[in-house]
Amino acid sequence: MVINLAVAGTDFASIEKDVMMHGKGTAMSLAIPNLMSANLLRIFNERNRRRRAAAIRAMYAKDCFFADVIESVSGWDGVHDKVDRLHAAHPGFVFQPSGPAVAHHGVACQRWRFGPPDACDAITGMDVAIFEKGFIKALYVFIDGGPSASLARGWPLSV
Repeated sequence: MVINLAVAGTDFASIEKDVMMHGKGTAMSLAIPNLMSANLLRIFNERNRRRRAAAIRAMYAKDCFFADVIESVSGWDGVHDKVDRLHAAHPGFVFQPSGPAVAHHGVACQRWRFGPPDACDAITGMDVAIFEKGFIKALYVFIDGGPSASLARGWPLSV
């Protein structure tokens, strides 16, 4: 089953194509706000491991750092494994951006919703990314209400 979660006015396929065809640096630095949404849709929503691995390599620095309140991981494999654990803990859940991302000086923020497709705002939060040379160097996840809020809903976001 394919879930189309495109945001109006944003063409994620063309961003991926541009990155794959012309290299990460230039294409990604021009589209940092769009890459924040693409991170949710093409990495954190992607169930196909091969496509997700390619997207991680296209958008993240090899020595990237990912942290939420419960754990931190490093490198492409760390991000990939984190997404696998997230999918295992929340089968069928999806992320959607909540409005446009904002960015300046190599830092970007993207608000998001997460949950079953019919109630995607079960958990809400924000990603804050630090970009270096057009790649996500570090991604910090903040859950609205903190980890206790998601645990109270019976859905620990971090696994």
